[in-house]
Amino acid sequence: TKKVDTSRIGVFWTTPPYVDYVWTARGDLDPGLRERIAAAFLKLRYDDPEHRRLLDLHRTTGYIRAHDEDWKGIEEAAIAAGLLK
Repeated sequence: TKKVDTSRIGVFWTTPPYVDYVWTARGDLDPGLRERIAAAFLKLRYDDPEHRRLLDLHRTTGYIRAHDEDWKGIEEAAIAAGLLK
């Protein structure tokens, strides 16, 4: 395989951070059950070999709780691209 000579290239732009791969629950799901499911995801730790096996399958090192405002940048980009009104 050919390798890129990194001494001959430079960064000209960096994509801003964004959220992706969000897990959601139905709105009518019992709130207690919803929180227990969220807690199970949030307690997964990559330094635990048993947890790591699952996290590796999902190609992640852990989960964080998402909030509506986390989508603001993506929403603005979609509006600018004419994908949302």
